[in-house]
Amino acid sequence: MRDAIQPIAAIAALAQTVGALVAVDASQSIGWLAVDMGVQGIDIVTASGRKYLQGPRGVALLGLSARAQERLRPPPPDDYSVRQRDALRWESAEYSYANRLGFGAVLDLRVDHVSALGAELIATATRLEQALLTVPGLRLLRPNADTTPAIAPLVAFEIAGHEPGDVQRALHGEGINIAANQASYAPYLFAALGRQALLRASVHQEIGEGEIERLVAALKRGIA
Repeated sequence: MRDAIQPIAAIAALAQTVGALVAVDASQSIGWLAVDMGVQGIDIVTASGRKYLQGPRGVALLGLSARAQERLRPPPPDDYSVRQRDALRWESAEYSYANRLGFGAVLDLRVDHVSALGAELIATATRLEQALLTVPGLRLLRPNADTTPAIAPLVAFEIAGHEPGDVQRALHGEGINIAANQASYAPYLFAALGRQALLRASVHQEIGEGEIERLVAALKRGIA
């Protein structure tokens, strides 16, 4: 959320010294950033089917290492899961066939293009950050954002004298969708930042120069 990539492999190495399992919510990274459970030492990975995978809503993925499967207890079996092996024991007979087929098609399309999509989104996020810096009173919540390129397609910022929720509502009134996240969304991060709320713009493939210009113009009008 703060335009940061966590050092998962290093965290996993520490966790393994005390025998802890490593669980990662990769919803904001899978699709544009490579996630390798074996290389990074991840035991449990979850991700939404939408967001950067751009799959259907109502479907998600779960990955479990062999170690996690040995230590975790699957939910009570039904007539589907009782016949499965490995991580499929955590699946249920109750699911949408249409969503599952659609999600599978998305994964087939995305798997060979993660690096290219990531590079494209990072370039767009960098242009967005530079444009946002022209808004009076706006501060990007990433160290050295004014002199270094973006590292993730999530741009967090604040505007002096303006509550994030008020800014979000004003932009929504103009048909522009950004997030206003509260401290309850990520307590440890907000505590480290010393803030109770912030604004976040997420960059996707549909975002181009026109959308960036429109956002910046709306922000400048709103704080004038």
